[in-house]
Amino acid sequence: MGTQEDSNLNIAERTDRCVIGMGYITGNRTFAIRIIVYENVLENDLNIYQKDTLLLEEYVVNGITHYITENNSNLSAMWANENVEGYIQGDLTLEEMRQMIDSIYKE
Repeated sequence: MGTQEDSNLNIAERTDRCVIGMGYITGNRTFAIRIIVYENVLENDLNIYQKDTLLLEEYVVNGITHYITENNSNLSAMWANENVEGYIQGDLTLEEMRQMIDSIYKE
């Protein structure tokens, strides 16, 4: 069966950024991916993400730190690289989250 789209591709263009988001379903589990491309990087302009108190892992790939946290029994990963901010959230295992992050950087 594999992973299927659970929602339509959502693209929101704003004056200083473009937000791209998509939901997915695999079996009976769901997850979402959101990418924000900023026109200019402003350190205080990055989003604030809700999480439980525990940071599960700082996962570094290609010199970029990805923060993996848990919120309401779902895992989230967030990172920033120059003018791009990424976010993955859903019913995923820690290993699945690492594999998804790794796949971003495969050539």
